[in-house]
Amino acid sequence: MIKPGVRVTLVLAMLGLMFGVGCSPAPTQSAWVRSNGGLAGKQEFAKAQVALALLSGAETQAIQVSVINSDAVGAYAWPGGNVYLTRGLVELLDRQELAAALAHEIGHLIADQTLNPPSSLRGTSDNRSEISADAVGAQLLGKRGIKRDVLVSMLRKVCCCPSVNSSCRRAMLERIEILSR
Repeated sequence: MIKPGVRVTLVLAMLGLMFGVGCSPAPTQSAWVRSNGGLAGKQEFAKAQVALALLSGAETQAIQVSVINSDAVGAYAWPGGNVYLTRGLVELLDRQELAAALAHEIGHLIADQTLNPPSSLRGTSDNRSEISADAVGAQLLGKRGIKRDVLVSMLRKVCCCPSVNSSCRRAMLERIEILSR
């Protein structure tokens, strides 16, 4: 549950990170950075800024967002407030859907007391964590006048990507069904 009165501080920063493959978490953020380095260009970063601005004023903790240079579709949250979007995700989604992906990742930062980094938009072995992040993300979107249908639309697009493995796809379809109720 989001606590009233918490002011949003959304800080965009470009950090040297690149996409980690699959649903498995990397051992540490710094190891993930070293093994995957590479940033996307200014155009993708600017689109991420616009999407993040849609969430401005929602109640959450401070985050830093980076766009990593990967064709694969993904978004990741790390404890401490770092959120990473892949270039593939930024290119696939419109700005409201991208805001939904960010809201989902922020949902991990708010709802997951035992966040296993990086927590991914595409899912983990524990779909309860993803469902919880979706619920918080939908609440954040609602506070900004964005309907939860945008979260469903975003998940459908991500689910159809060839880089999403079958177990992640099944988990995402379950989340779509829950959000569509």
